[in-house]
Parts: sequence; C-alpha cells; structure tokens
Amino acid sequence: MKAFQYSMQRLLDAKMAIEDAKRGKVGCAIRDLEREKQRLIELVAEAERAAHAGHFQKEHSSHSMEIRARYVSHVRQQATKCAHNVVICEQALAHAYSELAQATMERESLEKLRDREEQAWRLEVRRSEQKEMDETAMQQHARRRRIGTAGQHLAA
Repeated sequence: MKAFQYSMQRLLDAKMAIEDAKRGKVGCAIRDLEREKQRLIELVAEAERAAHAGHFQKEHSSHSMEIRARYVSHVRQQATKCAHNVVICEQALAHAYSELAQATMERESLEKLRDREEQAWRLEVRRSEQKEMDETAMQQHARRRRIGTAGQHLAA
C-alpha cells in the first residue's frame, strides 16, 4: 500500500510558514523594544549628567546656565518621546505575540487533523492486511480440504 499522504499538507505547510513569519515579527518587536529601552536609559543618564554638570563649575554665567538648561530640557523631551516609543514597542510586541499564538493554534489544529487522518489510514492499512491474510488462509484451507478430499476418493 502506498505511503500516507495528508490531504491538507499544502495548507499545513502554509500555516507553518505563516507561523515562522509571525515568530520573526516577534523577534523584531523584541529587538525594537530592547533598543528603545536602551536608548531611554542613555537619554535619562545624559539628562542627569547634564543637569548636575553645572554644580561642579566654579563660575556660573547666566549664559552657560541657560544653554545647559536648554540642553537638559531638550534631552528630557527626547527621553519623553523615547518613553512613548517604548510603550508603542510594548504594544507592538503584545500584538505580535497575539498573532503568533493565533498562528500556532491554527497550525496545531491542522496537525491534530493530520494525526487523526493518519491514524485512520493506519487502521485501514491494518484492516486491509488482515483481510488479505484471511483470504490467503481461507484459500490454503480450501486447497488442503480439496487435497484431503481428493486423497480420500483416490484411496476408496
């Protein structure tokens, strides 16, 4: 008997490819999130350094203080934007995980159907083999009976 072939194998292959693509999206979302978190850490540290840099100078000109204040304000604005980007990246990651979970469920349901179809095929193969063995046994039994009956007629 020929080997098992799943009737929806192409669909299963497509679902597996979709799942792999979703897994790739999750990976990209994780990288984006980590990059934005690192950038936020750096911006906050830079804002703190710039804010406290003036404390160690001996001369405080109003111009240098104003420039430093503008710079600190600018860095803090950048940090706020970056924090917003972190939230957006977290949402994107949650969405990517959700899509991956859905794709995984779809693939798994097709694999369960494949397993059931394969079990049914194996059962049919066993039944077919058993039927062939039964037929062979019946033919052998009938031959033995004929030979035995023919032998009895010859002896008589």
